[in-house]
Amino acid sequence: MSSQLAQDPTPSTFLSVKAGATACTVLMIGLPLAAAAYWLLGDSATLLGSYAGLAGSQTISLFQRISGLAVSLFPIGVVAFMLWVLRDLLQQISRSGFISLGSAQATRRLSFGAAAYATAIVLTHTALSIILTLGAPEGHKVIELAVSSETLILYVVSAILLLVSLMVDRAVDIQDDNAMII
Repeated sequence: MSSQLAQDPTPSTFLSVKAGATACTVLMIGLPLAAAAYWLLGDSATLLGSYAGLAGSQTISLFQRISGLAVSLFPIGVVAFMLWVLRDLLQQISRSGFISLGSAQATRRLSFGAAAYATAIVLTHTALSIILTLGAPEGHKVIELAVSSETLILYVVSAILLLVSLMVDRAVDIQDDNAMII
């Protein structure tokens, strides 16, 4: 079936791949813009909302806003990379089906992107806790280092994607061996 999809893509398949690629491109552009708007235009109470006791008592300086934006762009950059890889994967599937070397490589890159994003979340939350409580009074400064269930799930998803890419690699080898026999 995958070889049939690669040889004769239907118009609906082409449109869904095009729509998926377009959605990935829009998100790659929109996410950094949304982050910039959040950090540069958001009020202090919203930005400090997760740090108990600071939301009403502290304002955020321009330095903290720009630093927060810069730190937030790190995981957003990882997400943008993953969207670019997903776009590439959709195009690979539409061209040559899922059982192809290009699809396996794209899936592997998506796996590494998911692991990188999980790590970026932990590092970003730690850096943001330091940045946002920089001007807080003594006793209210926070260094937060936490691994959430979301992070652990992302590592599991990363491992699953890596296993899928290895299985697709093996399937490509088997497909090539079968092609030589026939």
